[in-house]
Amino acid sequence: EEEEEHEAEEENNTNKYQPPKIIDLGNALPLPWWQKWIMEILCSLFIGVYLINYFIGIRTNGSIVDAWRHTYGHLMMEHFAKVEQDAPLKIMPNVYQLRATGRINCIGLQAVLKLNKRHDLVGRFWDSFNKNCDTLTLDIAMPKETEPFVFAIIPSKSEKSYRKANKDIDTFTQARTNLPSNFPSSQFTVLCDSEEVVDSLLIPVVVNVINQYKHLIQVIHITDNWLDSKYKNALHFIFKIPPPNQMSELMKVTEMSLFFIDQVSSLTLSPATKKKLVTTRNQAAIVALKDKTEEERQNLILKRQEEKKKKEQEKYEAMTPEQREKEDKRRTKREAKKTQGQKFKVVFFFCFMFFFFF
Repeated sequence: EEEEEHEAEEENNTNKYQPPKIIDLGNALPLPWWQKWIMEILCSLFIGVYLINYFIGIRTNGSIVDAWRHTYGHLMMEHFAKVEQDAPLKIMPNVYQLRATGRINCIGLQAVLKLNKRHDLVGRFWDSFNKNCDTLTLDIAMPKETEPFVFAIIPSKSEKSYRKANKDIDTFTQARTNLPSNFPSSQFTVLCDSEEVVDSLLIPVVVNVINQYKHLIQVIHITDNWLDSKYKNALHFIFKIPPPNQMSELMKVTEMSLFFIDQVSSLTLSPATKKKLVTTRNQAAIVALKDKTEEERQNLILKRQEEKKKKEQEKYEAMTPEQREKEDKRRTKREAKKTQGQKFKVVFFFCFMFFFFF
């Protein structure tokens, strides 16, 4: 019986152990050469596509800027005595800037061409995904003597976001419905703090241009509380830039922007309207001052707390090892008391809620 058990164990061990199979690779075909360098090939292709897109994008954006310069360079020189040389200047690969001064009724003009990032492959896909377009921004600084009012024409779908981004629009204006009959009110919202201003600015010539070139207009914003510049009184326009072969379409809206300089400068409000607008601004200034005072008070408290912690740390570093040990024990006890007090408050709250409801 012992011999039979021993033979059975040997058979089980033999069944458990299986020697590895030896595969003959002598006749196996070698891998193609390109499979050995697949990662390097893909990286090289990506770099090559990126570089090709970079030079094509730079060239495309350059052609748009050249078309704008050839079309509107003389217009700027006609209206302004001094225009930057070699303008527009390249600020970034997709941002160009022009500045002009020397015109009556205004301090100066800044034109910014913000183009899509065609030179950046990732940026190109991002702009395509978000349907971004090339834009022309005109910022015109006005004298302090300009009447105090806020006026804006923006696409209706952008009203909520534009209010959040511009405090003067949110504080002073409301949507106006008493508009000229031919104004495209279904597409644009007029925001203003006075009906008198709307009647003075939305004259037939302006309304006709808006109607004809509404596909190019993104923002028309006139304000006496502009926060993006040291000049409070400003005119702010944003227009879509058409393709280079249709660049002449921008002529009328650009002329309308320059027309607004004289129109706003010559605008005179009635005494009652002006008094109302000035009162509103004084009230807003008082509220802003209170908010600023509260913010300054909080900042002062935080500053004092930081100074106190700094002094305590300096005092701690100047201590001897024995004094530090005592100070550590004292701080540990203080933290334990705080934690115990917080736990007691939580327990008390739950007990109170239990007895209150049950």
